[in-house]
Amino acid sequence: MSFTYAYPREKLLTGATTALVGCMGYKPRESVLVLTDDLHRSIGQLFYDAAQNVVEGSPLRIYEMQNTGGNGREPVDRDVPKLMKEYDIVLIATRYSLTHTKARRDATKKGVRIASMPGITELSLAEGGMTADYKEVARLTQEMHEAVRNGGLMHVYTELGTDVQIRLGKYPWHLDMGIYHNRGEFGNLPAGEIYTAPFERGVNGVIVFDYMGSVINSPATVEIKNGRIAGGDKRILNLANSVGYRGRQIAELGIGTNPRAIDTTSVLEAEKMLHTVHIACGNNVFAGGRNDVPLHQDGIIARPTVRLNEKWRMEKGEWRI
Repeated sequence: MSFTYAYPREKLLTGATTALVGCMGYKPRESVLVLTDDLHRSIGQLFYDAAQNVVEGSPLRIYEMQNTGGNGREPVDRDVPKLMKEYDIVLIATRYSLTHTKARRDATKKGVRIASMPGITELSLAEGGMTADYKEVARLTQEMHEAVRNGGLMHVYTELGTDVQIRLGKYPWHLDMGIYHNRGEFGNLPAGEIYTAPFERGVNGVIVFDYMGSVINSPATVEIKNGRIAGGDKRILNLANSVGYRGRQIAELGIGTNPRAIDTTSVLEAEKMLHTVHIACGNNVFAGGRNDVPLHQDGIIARPTVRLNEKWRMEKGEWRI
C-alpha cells in the first residue's frame, strides 16, 4: 500500500527510526509490533517501513485495528490486548490514545516496552518533537522536576484569564524523557514532560485553554471547583460528561520540556512544548488514582506564569528555576 506524504519520505523515516532505535533502544532479535488504526494508517506504515530496515531475524508485524473513537477507550478488536503482550516492543501509532487503557497497562506489567503516539503527525516526525536531542530533553526534564518535586500549592495564571490553584504532592511526579530501553518502560513519543495528578479535590479556579487538538479551535474557558469541571465551554463540558460525572475530574498537571515540539494541532506534541503547562480531565489511574474512566483529555496553556509555594517557576512561559 502506498501513501502520499507532505514531507520527503526519507525525512519521515528518519524520525520513525529515531523512535525505534534511539528512544526504544531496539536490540537484535527483539520482536516489534506496530499498532495502527483505520484513521492513522499512513503514519503507522512509516513506522513499519522504518522497522523493516532495522529488525532482522525476529517477528515484526503491523496490525491495523478499528479506531476507538476517543482517548482512553479500550480497543474494540478483542485480539489487540493479547497481541500487545506477545512482543518486546510495541509502537502505537493510532488516532486516539491507548495510554490510559487496561490493554496498555497489562502489556506494560508483562514487561513490554511501549511508545504511545496518539495522533502523531508528519510535522512531528520531520521537523518537530521527534527531531529533538533527547539527551537535552532529559536534562531539561530533570531540571524542572528538581524545581517542583516537593509539591505544595501551585498557582497558574495567564494574560488570557487562567487563574487556578492546584494542590500537589499526593501522587508522584513522572518524568517522560523519551528513553524506554528497559523491560516494562512506557511513555509518549514525542516525549518531553513532567506530570503528576493533583489532589482529587485540590483544584480551584478558572482555566483558559489555548489548545486541545480537535476539541477546540480557539481559546476556551472552564471553571474548576473542588477538583472537577463545574462550568464553562460547552464543547469541553460535553466531552467530559460523555463518560459521566467522573469525566469532569481534573486528572493531570504537566509541564512541557521538549524544545523542538512545535505542532499545536496535535495534543500529543503540544503538551510537550517548552513554555507551556497542560491540565487534563478524566482518568488518573496512571498516577495511582482511582478515577478509572474511558477518557483522558489534555488541554494546553501557553506561556503561563507559575508559582509553587510562592516561588516563581515560570513567568509568561520562561523558566525561573
